[in-house]
Amino acid sequence: MLNLSSKKFQEKAMASDSEWELIDREEEDRPILGVLIPSVGFLPFGKQEDSSDGVIPGHGSAVPASFTVLSSSVGLVLSRGPWSAYHVVDTLSGARHHLPRPSRAHRSDTPSVVIRRGADFAVVCAVADPHSADGVYTFDSYSSSSGRWSHADEEKIAIGAVDPDSGVAAAGSAYWRTSSPSPMVVGYDPSSCRVRILTPPAGAWASKDRWQLGSARGRLCCVVLTESSDALAYALEGSTDKWRLVGSMGLAWWPSAVPARFESCSATGVQVVLAAEGNVVVADLERERIVSTAGLLQETAAAAAKKMVPIVGNPLAEEYVEVLGSASVSD
Repeated sequence: MLNLSSKKFQEKAMASDSEWELIDREEEDRPILGVLIPSVGFLPFGKQEDSSDGVIPGHGSAVPASFTVLSSSVGLVLSRGPWSAYHVVDTLSGARHHLPRPSRAHRSDTPSVVIRRGADFAVVCAVADPHSADGVYTFDSYSSSSGRWSHADEEKIAIGAVDPDSGVAAAGSAYWRTSSPSPMVVGYDPSSCRVRILTPPAGAWASKDRWQLGSARGRLCCVVLTESSDALAYALEGSTDKWRLVGSMGLAWWPSAVPARFESCSATGVQVVLAAEGNVVVADLERERIVSTAGLLQETAAAAAKKMVPIVGNPLAEEYVEVLGSASVSD
């Protein structure tokens, strides 16, 4: 188990913190180093000396055992436990944060996203309104700088069912897919309390649910897998509601591939995560190449992809994987 008080780790954490100040620069390179997979644990890309099957063995974790991992943002991992208890671990520095409970109870399936904001972070939760019809939500948000939760009860909005396994952070906001009455994208900015509703990129509705949200260099993105097994990456253009195609790649050898949430902080390219033929694959759709693969999926691609949480790494913090040693995503 990683000793967070060790001199070696503190030196790496200090280096990580000093480098973090440059995160908004496009040349900053934080590749996808692994994913959290349901009932499996943390699956890193690349060879691990202490594990023949690629999974970091469980021997203690910064994520409490009874907690469910919900989302990630530039190395921050958000999890939720019993009685609306939220926990954030920073895999870049090893810091852990137990959040105060929100003033109103959150159901175990409440869609929740963590957002990295420099040295601070925010947590946004889409809370189903108990006094309204299904598909009506309000938003709770937590700010690490104030240490308090806030509520946007006046922002009740009918948006259909929000998919809790689709949440991503991009450009300071939390975004999710909705599944009814028709697939849309909903976002909430905790700084401005602004709700944003977007139509997904062309082809998403016809993709038979083979599309997923992600982020690339701070922008909201979406990957769509077509019937002809092409993977298309789109990015939202600034404050507009227009999607621009930023990369594509043929995946004819993986016709049953399913996209997972992704977070591409690489200095170049748009790296997306796919579950395909028993593998987890990172594909750079901008440069049309496979970046990393890791085997060992025991479940169907669709089931695995739905729950995956990508973890963006920091090359300076080589021991970060131990922080997630036995962390797992509950089914």
